[in-house]
Amino acid sequence: MATTAGHWVGLGAVFWLVAAVALRLAEPLGVVGAGAAPQALALAVVAAALAVTVIAVQALLRLSGARLFEAVSVMTMTALLLDGLAFSFAPGLYGNGEGHRLAASALVLWGGGVGMLVAWWRGR
Repeated sequence: MATTAGHWVGLGAVFWLVAAVALRLAEPLGVVGAGAAPQALALAVVAAALAVTVIAVQALLRLSGARLFEAVSVMTMTALLLDGLAFSFAPGLYGNGEGHRLAASALVLWGGGVGMLVAWWRGR
């Protein structure tokens, strides 16, 4: 399947929405921002999920290493732009508690970095 930047923007928006909903649903479980140990577990879960996602994207879109990093960069850019808008104008999307939203924003940044790291690593 030949893919373009438009596909990657769309995938970035889909992945952003999935992550935002997951972070919102995590609030009542108390696993995000509930202390160092739960937050460390959340960071580990996000890292594993992003690694699997990047590998799946590479396989599904049949991307070479260099194209994978380019695609993940565009997806991450899209997701981070949407996160910036959502945190600015609709912070309740991520949860009601300020502590939860702060911890969720840390997970968003962590996830973006992990996804790009995995894409870079696989493209070496």
